[in-house]
Amino acid sequence: MIEKISKKKRLLGESLLVKNSQIYWLDIKKKKVFCNINNFELKLQATPSVILEKKNHLIVGTNKGIFFIKNKKLKKNISFNNLIDVKKFRLNDGCSLGKEKYLVGTMPLKHNSLFGTVYLIEKKKIFDLNLKIKIPNTFIRINKNTFLISDSFCQKVYKVKISLQKKTILSKKTVIKFNNKNTPDGGCLVPNGKIVLSMWNGSSVKIFNKDYTLYKTVKVPVKNPTNCKYDNLKDKLIVTSASLNSKKNDLSGHTFAIKKFSCYFL
Repeated sequence: MIEKISKKKRLLGESLLVKNSQIYWLDIKKKKVFCNINNFELKLQATPSVILEKKNHLIVGTNKGIFFIKNKKLKKNISFNNLIDVKKFRLNDGCSLGKEKYLVGTMPLKHNSLFGTVYLIEKKKIFDLNLKIKIPNTFIRINKNTFLISDSFCQKVYKVKISLQKKTILSKKTVIKFNNKNTPDGGCLVPNGKIVLSMWNGSSVKIFNKDYTLYKTVKVPVKNPTNCKYDNLKDKLIVTSASLNSKKNDLSGHTFAIKKFSCYFL
């Protein structure tokens, strides 16, 4: 059963964070942050791409740096000055590693010869991991040093091992490859260790086993789901979506939940 969460459609809904059933998401195109509690909505000057963490404040990655948001007030915590050429690149996705550490990926604004890359941020210091990926996405942490990072442009998912101490890539292996128009976007782990990926242009989320074989495809009422996170307290998969190139009468552009989602992966 589908439950609509957002009241309005968004152009490019993205980057979910679910904590204690509080749901935060973005509209990258409109430069806004939303929450399902108290109709929270905040316009930013920079382009937000990823919600990294929620502590006493919300931590958001943008093309200009990482910002803290509290009581609708913004404070820049880490600056990307001279790191990202905002005319050619933007931040696309990432994840928090805890203790003021983050992994973030950049993507070119145009599909040309340029590649994105992945950065490790540690206590305001930024390290280029020299991981060339056209559109780095997904950023699911499998264990302490292993991550699933997709390339939405190449339609591949890589298992990437990183030495967080040495700030280097240890290995990169293709574990999932798509041969159709479906493109891997944001995703998450569910409690039994299976992997869930939202499929841009695929009207679905796909569930994969721990060995990266396909377990199940779950259809959703939008053409372009962009991210998904599991709400363990309420057994819901929360999904964001884009209204770009979509039908007017579906839920495209809305954030919604698939109820009783555990019945799909247990």
